[in-house]
Amino acid sequence: MVFRPGQSGRPAGRDYGAVVRTSDRAGTLARVRELASQHAAEAVEKLAELMRSAQEERLQLAACRELLVWSCGKPGEWIDVRGLATGQLSELDQAALPAQLAMLRRVVALKSRQLAEAVAAREGEGDGEEH
Repeated sequence: MVFRPGQSGRPAGRDYGAVVRTSDRAGTLARVRELASQHAAEAVEKLAELMRSAQEERLQLAACRELLVWSCGKPGEWIDVRGLATGQLSELDQAALPAQLAMLRRVVALKSRQLAEAVAAREGEGDGEEH
């Protein structure tokens, strides 16, 4: 059968048997979490051991990062919004708003470049090259 551009090969969607029910996923996720939680203390101990004694510094740093993320959470990006919280935004000088907007645009552009570089680096790791 030949399909025209824009025509679906499966107009009715997935087969009924292929649908994974949300309740099934939730139950599976709960079971996986329960099993994983039995090894959480051991995993933290292993990370601490790697942090202290791994031969490669990159492994030590990775273990440090994981311990910090799991204990403190990922660090956030800080933007000063005190004026918004206190309702003093209207007191800002109208001339300062374009400069602040330009600064925010630069931050977004920088973060976008960093993300693109990180994605490119990860894709490069999988091509068999030594990094």
